[in-house]
Amino acid sequence: MENRYPALGPYIQSKMKECGYRSLRSLALKMGLTPAALCSYNQGYRFPREKSIQKLAIAFRTDPREIEQLREEVDARQRKKYVTESELEQLVESRKVIELDSMANKVAIQLQPLYEKIDLKIEQLIEITKMVNSQLIGYNTLIEAHNALINFFGRESK
Repeated sequence: MENRYPALGPYIQSKMKECGYRSLRSLALKMGLTPAALCSYNQGYRFPREKSIQKLAIAFRTDPREIEQLREEVDARQRKKYVTESELEQLVESRKVIELDSMANKVAIQLQPLYEKIDLKIEQLIEITKMVNSQLIGYNTLIEAHNALINFFGRESK
């Protein structure tokens, strides 16, 4: 059998201790239920009917709505098991975004060494240009640096 009401058993156990009941059998007999019925509630297989909820509330000295609330929580979870078509579409779209983001991160990681080389070449070219402007090196050296940069990117100089 499926445990459909998982919160019911711990609730019953907690209330039994709180109220001084030592066994499910003694509680069942006091309530006028069969031990098998109380056991199925305790294991979460069944939820008590209204009359049994009233008996449990009296035995546990509590409001019956407290017990009924356990069913409502389960019913809400059961309803949430089913996804509408629009919710499914949103999940699929968000999954696509996550996959694309993951792929973009992988590509960026793979391109990182190339970006670093490009940054270094650009810095070198800036330094050479500054040297040409301050006339520390000649124009021919600048052309050589330019051709090296073009070759680095896989183009042939003209």
